[in-house]
Amino acid sequence: MEIADSELVEKVKAGDKEAYVVLFNRYKDRIYGYLSRYLGDAELAQDVTLETFLSVYNNLPGYDEMSVFSSWIYRIATNYAKKALRRKISRKEVALEETLD
Repeated sequence: MEIADSELVEKVKAGDKEAYVVLFNRYKDRIYGYLSRYLGDAELAQDVTLETFLSVYNNLPGYDEMSVFSSWIYRIATNYAKKALRRKISRKEVALEETLD
């Protein structure tokens, strides 16, 4: 029987690193697939996936159990994806300006 996300979150908050590994393994492929489609760039999706899970780990103590864990992690992933797209667009604009000079 699979352990519920809420139970794993409680274990991680109590210091159980193995519980985090279970959450990571449970969501890594889903988040990567989502980000790959969202960003249209497999390499960037991989980077943003790692940023997402680092943020999840660092912010888990503040996670409010009233929200669904999967929704929370997808929101974090989406926010990091938006930041990555803004950085990517900004770099293209700078490169275009340099080309024009």
